[in-house]
Amino acid sequence: MTYEIPNVTADDISFDSDSYTLDDIKSCYNDYGCFIIRGFNKKYID
Repeated sequence: MTYEIPNVTADDISFDSDSYTLDDIKSCYNDYGCFIIRGFNKKYID
């Protein structure tokens, strides 16, 4: 059995915590099997 690994970068699968929709996340997960959401702790750091 052969698995094909997509050529993807962290920028391709990342979303800002202020600007994503559930459909964006679903689509990314369906395409790549994972996703990154950035900025959850931003209000605590600023």
